[in-house]
Amino acid sequence: MRDDWKKFEGQVFQNRFPLQRLLGGTSYGAVFLTQSPPPEPKNLAIKFISCGVKADFQASLFQRASKLSHPNLLRLLPGGPCRFLDMDLAFALMEYAEEDLGRGLSGRVLSEKEIREMLEPLLDALTYIHSNGFAHSHIKPSNILAIGNQRKLSSDMLLPLGEPRPAYRPLDAYDPPEAGSAPVAPSWDIWSLGVTLLEVLTPETPVSSPERQDDPAVPSTIPQPFFDIARNCLRREPSLRFTAAQIRDCLNPASVQVAVAAGAAGVIEQKIEQKIEQKSEQKSEQKIDPAKENPAPVEVAAPAETAGEEKKIEPPKEMWVNSNYCWVVVCKNHWFHGRGNFFTVHRIPLGETDAVWPRPKVDKPFGVRCDECGKEYIYQPSDVLKYEMEAPASFVPHPLFEKNPETDDESESAVPPPANMQDLQFARRKRLVRALQQVGVAACLTLIVAEFVLTNMPKLSADVSGPLRPDDLMGAKFNLSNNGLLSVYDVKAGCKVMRVDTPLSTNRDFAEPTTVYFPESYAEILSPGHDMAVPCGRAISIKPANIQASEIHAEMFFVVSYRPKGVWWHKSENFPMETQKTENGKWVWKSIPR
Repeated sequence: MRDDWKKFEGQVFQNRFPLQRLLGGTSYGAVFLTQSPPPEPKNLAIKFISCGVKADFQASLFQRASKLSHPNLLRLLPGGPCRFLDMDLAFALMEYAEEDLGRGLSGRVLSEKEIREMLEPLLDALTYIHSNGFAHSHIKPSNILAIGNQRKLSSDMLLPLGEPRPAYRPLDAYDPPEAGSAPVAPSWDIWSLGVTLLEVLTPETPVSSPERQDDPAVPSTIPQPFFDIARNCLRREPSLRFTAAQIRDCLNPASVQVAVAAGAAGVIEQKIEQKIEQKSEQKSEQKIDPAKENPAPVEVAAPAETAGEEKKIEPPKEMWVNSNYCWVVVCKNHWFHGRGNFFTVHRIPLGETDAVWPRPKVDKPFGVRCDECGKEYIYQPSDVLKYEMEAPASFVPHPLFEKNPETDDESESAVPPPANMQDLQFARRKRLVRALQQVGVAACLTLIVAEFVLTNMPKLSADVSGPLRPDDLMGAKFNLSNNGLLSVYDVKAGCKVMRVDTPLSTNRDFAEPTTVYFPESYAEILSPGHDMAVPCGRAISIKPANIQASEIHAEMFFVVSYRPKGVWWHKSENFPMETQKTENGKWVWKSIPR
C-alpha cells in the first residue's frame, strides 16, 4: 500500500492543492506536501486515510479535532470524505512542520536538556487533549514536530476517550498491551510516551510481548528522573501508570516543594486570621462611631490569575492569511546551535517580505554575520530562502535586502562600504583572495599556451632521397627537414619496421632473401631551413627476371625524437612509409600521409 501512495505525487487534489511530495506513509495513510490557494500560497500538509466505509467516521474525527487549539498542538483544518484516484479516502489539512524527532534522532541519544525541552511542551499538549475528552493514541518520535523554535504534537490521530480503536488502524510497538481490546483512555498516551522516552534515551525500542505479564525492563543506566518516569509509564496495569501531572512533578521536583511551602503559608495565614477575629470580638462591646460605621467603599484590584487557572487561548487564524515572511539563510555553525536546539537550525533573518514577492537580485556571494553565535560566513544567492517568521524587534535588514519592494527600481542592489574595522578587514581579505585567484588562473593559462606554442612551432618533414635498387648496398636515404621557425635539439632519427611480406615461391633461385637493417642517426641541433640525411637500411628487392613472383611489401615508421627550444622535455614524431613497386620492376619507399 505504501507504494500506491507514490502515484499521488504530481496530482492536484480538488483542483486547488498540488501534491508536491510524499512526506511519509503507512499501510492506511499518507501525508503530502502541498500549498494553499493563491493569492498568498503557503506550505501545508495534507493527510489522506484509506478507511473504506469508515470515511465518514474519520472525517467526523477530523472535524472534532479541528476545534482544539493549543500552542503545542499542530493546527488542523477539517476536510471530509472524498474519492480520489479510485480510492475512498478521508482527508484533512495541517500545518507544515519541517522537522520531526523521528528524522532528527539518526541513532543518537538525546541529552538531558534536549529531553526536557521535548517533554515539557508535550505534557502541556497531552493535559489539554485529555481535559477535552480525547487521547492522542499514537505518540512516537515522528509525531513530535517542530515549527521554528516551537515544539508541537500532531493532532491528526486523536480519538475520543471511551470509544474503541478503529479497526483500520493496525497496532504497532508504541501501542499499550490493552489497545486491542480496551476502550481509548489517557493511559494509552502515557505508555506511548514511555516507549518514546526510552527510544530517545537508548538506541533500542522496548518490546512488550502480549503473552508476558511483567513490565518491560528499563535499563538502569538511564539517569534520574527519566528512569522513574519511564518505569512508571511502562506499567502493564493501566491504573498503575503515571498521569501527565505526576510526570511533570517528577520532572520538576522544585514545584512540589513550592506547593508544600504554599500550604504551610496558608496554615499560618489561617491562624493569624483567627487571632484577628478574637480581638474583634473583644472590642465588639465598645461604642462605634456612626460616621465610621459605614466607611466609604474602597476600590480593590482584581485578583491576579492563579497558576492553576487555564489561560484563554485565542482561536487560530487561517493558516495562509496575514502571515509574516522573511528572507533567511541557515547559519553554518551547526555545532553551536545544535547543542541547545536539537530539532531546528538557526535561521538568520535578512529582510522582511511577503508570500509572493520575488527575491531581490543578488548575483554574487555575500557575507552574513549570525545574530546569535557571532560567526560570519559567505553565502551563495541560492542559499537565500523565504521563511514564515516575524522579524525580531532589534532586527536590522541586511544591506542587500533593506530596500522597499514598493518603491525600489529594478536596479541591482549595491553593497555599502564597511561600517566598522572588522567589516573593512573582511573586505580587504576578500579582495586579496580574489586577486590571488585571478593571478593563479592567469599563470595556469599562460603555461598552457606556452607549452602549446613551443611544442607545435617546430615543423619537421621526412622524405626519401631516391629509388631503391637491388644492387644498392647502402640502402635508401631519408631527408629530415626543419621547416619551422625554431631550432630543435638532441635529434635522434631511425626506422622501425611495422610489416614485411616475403615471397612464397617454391623456386628459391628466383627469389633473393630480404635484408632490412636500420641504423640510427644523431644530431645536436637542427636549425630552421636545414636538412639531415639519415640512411635507413637496404632495399627490399627481387631479381628483375622474376617479375611474376609474389609481390614483396614492407611498412615502417621513420621515427624522430627531438627537444623543442625552450622546453626540457622531448617530443616524438612518426612518419609512416611503405614500399611500392614501379613499372620497371623497381621498389621505392613512399611517404604515407599522416
